[in-house]
Amino acid sequence: QRPPPLFLPPLRRIVRQGNFAEWFGSRSWAIKKNALKRAKKLALLVDCPDSPSEDLKSCLKQKPAQTLLEQLAYFQGTDNLGELAPFAPVVENTSATAFLDTNPFQLMMEGKVHDVPWITSVVTAEGVFLTGFLQPLLEEVNERWAEIFPDVLDLSDSLDASQIETVPKELLDYYLGAGEDINRKNFKKFTQIV
Repeated sequence: QRPPPLFLPPLRRIVRQGNFAEWFGSRSWAIKKNALKRAKKLALLVDCPDSPSEDLKSCLKQKPAQTLLEQLAYFQGTDNLGELAPFAPVVENTSATAFLDTNPFQLMMEGKVHDVPWITSVVTAEGVFLTGFLQPLLEEVNERWAEIFPDVLDLSDSLDASQIETVPKELLDYYLGAGEDINRKNFKKFTQIV
């Protein structure tokens, strides 16, 4: 299978080839939905105005990095059993100076990409970056899977109510086997979900 081509429009004139650790545009956590909502929440946590956007951005830029990092716990979902990356690149479809004005996956599907040679790699157990933190809590993760899976898989903004009812069991049945629980025995299979 041919890897997807490079898609970042601002780099089109200067990039001749690429090397990526993985195809990040296809990951659920790679591009954030509701970015403004998250930015406003962060602004309020660090005593910045949440509007207008220019004031919000200006104030956040003045805050020390440590102050901003200390707020990440407020974005981790259910009991900090949540998101891998609460902040990530966003699609800025209303900005004339946007670095990314369309979802990368959409650009690729529409053929609106700069087709250059590139090398990519994928790590088999890439999800262990998150599941490694969850390993001591596997019993709790198993018991609360239906509740926490939207945060763990960063699907909170993507699923409707009916999907939230059915998807958790479907995922476990597909990856672990019908009726199997999340536990140490099938930790590698659980990591594949992430």
